[in-house]
Amino acid sequence: MKSNQSLKLLCLLLNHTVPQIDTITDLQYLDRQSWENLLETNIQQGLKPLVYSTFKPFFGKTAIPASIQNDLRDAYLHSIRKNTLILHHAAKMLKALKAREIDVINM
Repeated sequence: MKSNQSLKLLCLLLNHTVPQIDTITDLQYLDRQSWENLLETNIQQGLKPLVYSTFKPFFGKTAIPASIQNDLRDAYLHSIRKNTLILHHAAKMLKALKAREIDVINM
């Protein structure tokens, strides 16, 4: 599968308007090389954590290689750790600004 085909499939699989049964059907026809290409497209697009959370329900229903599942899970967990650290530092900065009576924009 070429890179543009991988990107097209990735977009289709992440489209939540497509019924799950169609997604499972699309995943059944992927060979190992197609999974590797799809994973490479994920790396290029920075979508591994999103792909993991989207594909996780299909792990027992499709032939997603274990190495691909593990790679996606590791990226997802790394993203959680990174975001938790960012939020921790943001909270410390906001607390320091508040202590100095510096207003910040609340969203």
